[in-house]
Amino acid sequence: MSISGIGIAMNFSVTVLRGYSDMFIVSAKLAFYVPQATSLKDKRQVRRSIIEKTRNRFNVSISEVDTQDIHQTLTIGIAVVSGDAAHCRDSVDEIIRFMENNPDAELSSVEIFGE
Repeated sequence: MSISGIGIAMNFSVTVLRGYSDMFIVSAKLAFYVPQATSLKDKRQVRRSIIEKTRNRFNVSISEVDTQDIHQTLTIGIAVVSGDAAHCRDSVDEIIRFMENNPDAELSSVEIFGE
């Protein structure tokens, strides 16, 4: 499976926690280049926009996870938890495609965890 536009091939597998029922978790770390950010304040505005739009559209945990002090690099982590492995994989794929289309930042890399 590959995400359009950035040409990154991704293979999904899922972390399975067994107990009374199955719980599936897929997470991803996405790095963005923010060319118009000349300060950390500019970057925060872009970060806030991306996180709020994604959180409002999807039921996902999302936060800036790295590169907080680098003004043109934004690193965001997302996590999806579900009782259905296919739903986790599909949700992460859809979230990545949604974030890839943000006009304020260019998606430069994607790492998938829980594989």
